[in-house]
Amino acid sequence: MLSTHGFALQETAGGRVNVAPGIAAELAAAAVSPDQVLIQKNGKTIVAPIDKIDPNTVELACDDTGCVLIADDGNSRNDINLGFEHHEKNIP
Repeated sequence: MLSTHGFALQETAGGRVNVAPGIAAELAAAAVSPDQVLIQKNGKTIVAPIDKIDPNTVELACDDTGCVLIADDGNSRNDINLGFEHHEKNIP
């Protein structure tokens, strides 16, 4: 089964783990414990400390079983929308 990014995921997280307030939604979706996430690079999946991941350098890849973090590929057309909207405040 191919992921949202067109390649197979080796292992995924279900995103049903409670993480600390303020953790980026993408990191939370790839969490396997309150302080660890799954990252896939070069076909290998590793468990990494959530506080060591810069959310600006990764994005989610998902399939029917869950999600994993991958390096941000710079293509916003394949980014996963987690249902959160960003609203800019109108400053007079």
